[in-house]
Parts: sequence; structure tokens; C-alpha cells
Amino acid sequence: GDLKATNDVLCEGVGSCSGLAGSIISAGTVSCGGEYACANIKGSISGYYVEATGTDSGRDNTYIVRDKAYFSGSYSAFGSSITAQGNIQADGPYSTGNSILTAGDDIRLFGYGSGYKSSISRTPTIYAHGYYSAAYADIYGTNDKPTTIQFYGHFAGYYTNVWCEYGAKCTVSCKGTACLETKIYYEKGAELSFSPEKCMEDDNQGVVYEGVRCPSFAIYTKANKEEIAQERQTE
Repeated sequence: GDLKATNDVLCEGVGSCSGLAGSIISAGTVSCGGEYACANIKGSISGYYVEATGTDSGRDNTYIVRDKAYFSGSYSAFGSSITAQGNIQADGPYSTGNSILTAGDDIRLFGYGSGYKSSISRTPTIYAHGYYSAAYADIYGTNDKPTTIQFYGHFAGYYTNVWCEYGAKCTVSCKGTACLETKIYYEKGAELSFSPEKCMEDDNQGVVYEGVRCPSFAIYTKANKEEIAQERQTE
């Protein structure tokens, strides 16, 4: 059955709430502090504020968060689906790696590999400030809200794909080595801006311009997107 609370749910011991057959539902905070404390819940984890601070403490789950989700433990929400009305902050190594992420305000990838191989969409601002923080991720700019992406951490956008669809407004910026092997794909009809702007010139794509490793840019269509994505995986 479900574990419900009108206030907070605290799963602080090792494996204390793991493998629950139902859902964890809290009107307040859900805290997963122990190793594997909330891992592999069969239902979902929902609360106003959700945190997973232990190693593997809340991995392989579905999260529905009314305000903020905070993941500081190593692999703490790895392999999860996370939707937050506020923001998602991933400080732990690989904390939201291989996950599906959506936030109403922003996503903060501050930890090493914190968003590795994740899929990010329908989020106004993505801060990829940690080392390797969005490596091998797919980030989608959709036409329902403007998207701003900052690749600022060392190798933060390594082999990352940015997809800016028709009608979307995408603002992307890179610093230093962050955008090594990053590719930015955009459909005709998308509004794409990039900083440094000179990186978008053909001669500067994929090379270093004024201390910034520039990404590559390419036009795509819905018809060839899957083919492009498959080819990208073989690079």
C-alpha cells in the first residue's frame, strides 16, 4: 500500500523505505537520507519538497514534486523520472543521470555527471555548471516556453545534443571547454541565439574561438531526427 503523511516522510535508515509496493505521498517533505532508503518504489514519490542525500538513496523512481527536488547523494535519483513545479537541483555525482527531467523554473546540474545521459525538456532554464554535468544528454527546446541553457562546467556539454524545435526560442551559451563535442540541432522556424555569437560562423564551429570551445550547429527536420540521433550515437 501507500505511505501517506499530512506532514513529512523521513526515510533516513539504510533501505528504510525501499521497494515499497505503493507510493510515498507527503503534504510536506519527503527525505531519503540512508543508502537505498527510497530506492525502487513501485509507485511514485510525491511531496512539496523532496530530497535524496544518501548514496543510491532514491534511484529508479518516479518523482512528482510541487516545489523543489534536491539530490545531493551519489546516484541518488539515477534512472528516475522527475517532474518538479519549482526546480531540480542535482549536486551529487551522477545524481540525476540517465533520467527524464522537467522543471517549471529551472534545473541546476552542479554535481559531476549529475545529468549524464538524461533527457531534459519543457524547462525554462538549464544550468549545466558542474564538471561533465550534462554529458551525453539530450536537451529539448520546445515551442511552449523559451529555453535558456548554460554550459559552463568543464566538459559540461560533452557529446550533448540540443534540439530546438520549430517555433521554439532557444538561448544557449558556452564557456571554456564546456561545449567540446556539443551539437546544437535546430529546425527551420526555430529562434536560436548563441553566445559567443561568432561560434555560429562556419569557420568557428567545433574549434576554439577566443578561449571557448564552440559547438557544432546543424538543421534537422522531424523526418530525419531519428536518423541523426542514431548516427550521433556512433560517433
